[in-house]
Amino acid sequence: MVPHSASACAVCFGASDSPWGKALNWGILVLLGVVALVLGGIVAFFMHMARRARMMPQLTTQEKLQP
Repeated sequence: MVPHSASACAVCFGASDSPWGKALNWGILVLLGVVALVLGGIVAFFMHMARRARMMPQLTTQEKLQP
């Protein structure tokens, strides 16, 4: 029940050139890449839908009124 002194990890303590620090940096870069890919996919999907909507023939008011 006696608390031990807490010591920070190498990244928190300031040794940014340690293997843990490099792994943390790579993890951050990978997660940013995943976010960029997902957002890019969403943007590409909506651009695709906008292009398809522009390619569809527009109905005139005469065609809309006829059953």
